[in-house]
Amino acid sequence: MTIQRDKQWLRNATPEQIVAAQDAGELDDLTGRSRYPSRGQLTPEHLGRMNRDEIRQAHREGRLADVLGADDAA
Repeated sequence: MTIQRDKQWLRNATPEQIVAAQDAGELDDLTGRSRYPSRGQLTPEHLGRMNRDEIRQAHREGRLADVLGADDAA
């Protein structure tokens, strides 16, 4: 799971550190960004960041086919 930075870290960070943290997804909680894509196939890494209801919804939408294997996704 990706470390999420807090407001204190942000106040003390350099612009370069902020850009690197944004690129790494470490500011997702602060900015309200989802830590997984809203479309397309999900990866095991995405699943590790999702709650049970989000995983169930992704399964219903067929977005776990790559993780489960094509035969298991239907």
